[in-house]
Amino acid sequence: MMRAHDEDILQRQCNAYLELLKAQGRIMYIHIPGSLQRFIWNKASHVPIHIAKEASYALKGIPDLLIFRRDGESLKIELKSKTGTLTEEQKKWKSFLLIVIRDFDSFKIAVDEFVCNDTF
Repeated sequence: MMRAHDEDILQRQCNAYLELLKAQGRIMYIHIPGSLQRFIWNKASHVPIHIAKEASYALKGIPDLLIFRRDGESLKIELKSKTGTLTEEQKKWKSFLLIVIRDFDSFKIAVDEFVCNDTF
């Protein structure tokens, strides 16, 4: 059974793999971790409320990972635990070919396939 923080572990594993591909010059990527939203709203972070609202609105629904090949193609991935569900805002990305990944092996297969299709 997957615990809530297992999504954070999955994100770290995926991020580490993407860093290897980036170092090889094969991809560029943007990672929007779920912990960013938690940080924004954490009172201890001292983010002013108006900034927290703007940042939260700007990040709402954006996939966890946006991966880009040199030919300009992109892969949009939302990382979820085995029981995690998409928010309404995340569901809107499905028409832009969002894929939902729940484990590292599936992630690696999807990314490797994406990288291998680079025709540039």
